[in-house]
Amino acid sequence: MFHLDKDNLVANPPVWLADIYKSKLGRGVDLEGAAYWLGVHHGGQTISAIEDGIANSDEGRAYALAHEKD
Repeated sequence: MFHLDKDNLVANPPVWLADIYKSKLGRGVDLEGAAYWLGVHHGGQTISAIEDGIANSDEGRAYALAHEKD
């Protein structure tokens, strides 16, 4: 059974997820997002597919647009 330690999840998210959030959203991981994406990963999605999903989210597209010139 898949179990998330919610008390520790935001303070210590998986490095790969924290890196994706920082690069694609410009911020740290939140509990809801971490729980969702870790569930997706546990369900079989690759980290690359998760990165694409985060980048193509409304927030990811807005962040990319705002930082095009950076």
